[in-house]
Parts: sequence; C-alpha cells; structure tokens
Amino acid sequence: MDSSWRHLDLGGRVCVLTMRRRRLRCPEHGVLVEAVDFARPGSGFTRDFEDLAVWLATKTDKSTVSVFCRVTWRTVGAMCGRVVADKIDPDRFTPSDCDLGGVEIGVDEISWRRHHKYLTLVSDHESGKIVWGTEGKHAAAFGTFFTDTLPAGAAERIEAVSMDLGPAYVKAVREHAPQATICFDPFHVVKLATDALDDVRRQVWQHARSLSDKQIAKTYRGARWALLKNPEACPPSRLRH
Repeated sequence: MDSSWRHLDLGGRVCVLTMRRRRLRCPEHGVLVEAVDFARPGSGFTRDFEDLAVWLATKTDKSTVSVFCRVTWRTVGAMCGRVVADKIDPDRFTPSDCDLGGVEIGVDEISWRRHHKYLTLVSDHESGKIVWGTEGKHAAAFGTFFTDTLPAGAAERIEAVSMDLGPAYVKAVREHAPQATICFDPFHVVKLATDALDDVRRQVWQHARSLSDKQIAKTYRGARWALLKNPEACPPSRLRH
C-alpha cells in the first residue's frame, strides 16, 4: 500500500510525495511500517512542510497559517506538537548541556481567547530564549517548573527571577527557590510610583480648591504631565510653575 506526504508547494500547486513502504507484522507490536527520513512518524507531511508551517506559527496566528499553507488550523496545532517533540532536547535542563543558564530567569504570562486562557512562560536571561511553558498563571503552574522540569539541585542554583508584581509567582519562588532574588519588572515599579505621585497631586489639588487663591488649584491641576516627565525633558515654562 502506498503512503503519501504533503510537501512544499511547487509553482503554487500542491505537491504530494508517494512511496510504497515495507510493512512488518510483529507478534508483540503489531504492524510496523518502514520509517522515512523526510517525514516524522505518524505525519502526513514532510519535515520541510511542517518546519515551514511551525515557523509561520511563531510569527502569526494558526488561522492565518492554515490559509497560507492550505491546511486546517487543527492540523497546524498537530504539526506544532510534532516539531516541538522532535526539536526540543529532553536533557536541556541538565547541568552538562543546559539551555537554562541556571542563575537568572524571567517568568511572565500571556493570554488568549480574550484573557480567558493563560500560559506561564519561563525565559533564560542569558540566552534570551523561552525555555519552558505551561497552561495557567497561578503559583502551582509555575511550581511545576521547579518540581517536574528542573533536575535535582537546579533550583538551588537560581540566583535571580524577574517577574511582574503578581503574588502567585512570588509565592512559587519563595517556596521552591528561596535563595533567589526577586526582581520586579521596572515598568510596573515605575507605574506604582507614578500612580502614587498622581494620587498626591490630586489630594493637593483638592485641598487647593478650598483656598481663596484659585490659581494655586489651576497650577496643580495642570502639572500632571510635568510631574511625570524627566526634568531634562520638561519645557522651561513648566519648570517655572
């Protein structure tokens, strides 16, 4: 019986490779089919086709990839699973051959389906790569990175973990890598400071409104953006106020 694999299009036309493979009936494992170098086991697509589709999936959504490659979006997801299983080294977290530098990592979440679904992603600051991910954004989700993924003793080598201000990731780090320094995202830290500064400005403005000199209230009301700017970026007229 012939087997077929979808290959990269040629001149805008669908290209299908067909080959007759040897089959072996094993008493223990059943019917086994001859493997081929140009396609992954269980796939109806060549490696080149799957590699292209999955690369496109890193640049855009699956629906766009399915239209471009002329396959269903569920097929794109299946190809992503096969390519990830084939490309990712299962020993990538071992000390001898580790994509994870082991000392500085970052954790954050991304969402899809209008913030109804979340993924927790861990990156290595040394290589700049995403090295791990799982569904969810709670402490238990991040905790599986330490308990189920890292080899024994690897969590103890982590020196710093960058994250946003969410308490869930803080809890996981404190539980599994208490020696690590938690580094909060500067964006969120600065936002807290600017929000606090604006709250103080509002309080002063509300108090100034009760004064007889109404110009004082107008000055504080119009000083919002001047207070948030760096002094060197603020116009001299604002500084005089």
